[in-house]
Amino acid sequence: MSDISKCNDHLCPSKLICHRFTSQNGLFQYYINNHREDDAYNCDMFLHNGVCKYCGQKDGVHKMSCETRKIQINL
Repeated sequence: MSDISKCNDHLCPSKLICHRFTSQNGLFQYYINNHREDDAYNCDMFLHNGVCKYCGQKDGVHKMSCETRKIQINL
């Protein structure tokens, strides 16, 4: 059950990594009226849910192909 006000902006580019969008509905669920600008990546009410936006992994563990992984090669 979600104890926060949820978001239902299906056009938001950060909806898959936002806790307000991805959390489960409660019995009595409240929703926010977000005023995200069209070119904004997320709104002021954004809560990160811990999922990487590139590879979809949680808790800071990334796939080898993820853009956030940095590989250093010493020659």
